[in-house]
Amino acid sequence: MLFRSAWQDGDLAFIHAAGSPDPTRSHFESTRLIQKATPNMPSSSLSSGWLGRHLQTISSLGVGDLRAVAHEYILPQLLAEGPGALAVNDPTNFIFPGDPLSAPARRATISAMYDTSPAPMGTATVSSLAAIDLLATVDFDGYIPANGAVYPATMFGMALHNFAVMIKADIDLEVGAVTFHGWDHHNLMGPLTGTLANMLDDFSRSLEAFHLDMKGDSHGYTLVTQSEFGRRAAENGSAGTDHGHGNVMFVMGPSVNGGRAYGTWPEIGRASCRERV
Repeated sequence: MLFRSAWQDGDLAFIHAAGSPDPTRSHFESTRLIQKATPNMPSSSLSSGWLGRHLQTISSLGVGDLRAVAHEYILPQLLAEGPGALAVNDPTNFIFPGDPLSAPARRATISAMYDTSPAPMGTATVSSLAAIDLLATVDFDGYIPANGAVYPATMFGMALHNFAVMIKADIDLEVGAVTFHGWDHHNLMGPLTGTLANMLDDFSRSLEAFHLDMKGDSHGYTLVTQSEFGRRAAENGSAGTDHGHGNVMFVMGPSVNGGRAYGTWPEIGRASCRERV
């Protein structure tokens, strides 16, 4: 059991029936709604994400230049308008681009242009340059995971590895976000082989490694997984399943009352197995 240590330590819980109730059949719309936390609501001027709004309501742990890192090329909707939130696809190599010889002069020019500019450009420029300096102090290359943890050499595994490094480096990081892409398939879903089995193996081994790595560490964390769509119970014509509203969330961390599943499982009828495209 790949989640054995987290489950047995009481640090892992499953929350069933956690899918979005919104009837949209668009992946893009569903993703936007779940990251804004606005299901079943009409379109509005609300453009922030739910984690972005959370960061707006609490004081920062440090100076606030880098409060949240999205391990992606573009800041996801859930961190939109979050103070100190930045998309950093590769924290291990987040440097000022271009020729190193001219970098100081170009950086000084950009700083002079935007230091006194209002948001969003001014604050984004200042925080981005500060984040470059801050991440340069983190020893990603020399880091050795604790407790024998071995992260998969995958994009998701390396993202969780890098978050563990940043948390332990005491850079006052409050939020980390990463998207695990590629779940939009309708076949090859066998329990031991196939696309789904391989992705679930990567997912579970990555979370298990993160749990082992952080086990006994003084830095607290709560890891939450969510998906914008679930799966139907009925099998389709390709020996797989199509999209549905049912879903499960994983919650992991030393403050989680784990070792159990939460939620009341609703009756599965024909209506609840409705296909999404």
